[in-house]
Amino acid sequence: MATVHCFVWDRWKEVETDALRSGDIIHRAGELFQIIAPAYVEKGKPHLPARRLEQEPIRLMVGEFAEGLDHVCMAMDMTGSGLREYDNGDVQLLDLEAGPGHICSPRLPRAELERFCEVHIEHYQAHFDEHESRLDRGERIPLEPWWEGAAS
Repeated sequence: MATVHCFVWDRWKEVETDALRSGDIIHRAGELFQIIAPAYVEKGKPHLPARRLEQEPIRLMVGEFAEGLDHVCMAMDMTGSGLREYDNGDVQLLDLEAGPGHICSPRLPRAELERFCEVHIEHYQAHFDEHESRLDRGERIPLEPWWEGAAS
């Protein structure tokens, strides 16, 4: 069975297509999709029912939304990533549309992510210093994860 990159909890993983479930987010051929039904084979040809995901609305980090997230905002600027909010209140720095390699923090509650970014701001600064001109042109530059559990 074929595999695809699937976003699972807080990272991209290679997942066999027959293990995908409705609602899973995958990255394939440079695009982001959400699975709408299980994979199936018809007339010997595999099918993966999915819909293309459009970019989420851009939310500016100002006012109440950005309150208490100074280091998160700096890390976002230094990586070109956005802040993804999860239903349970966790947040994470990533560029989901860019696909695998574009996760810029662990998934944490808001205050913990702020503290994480504060403690590790030098990693974000080093990434920015190395890729500043490319980031300024809007290129998506993967960040090498350093935090615990990032490689799995």
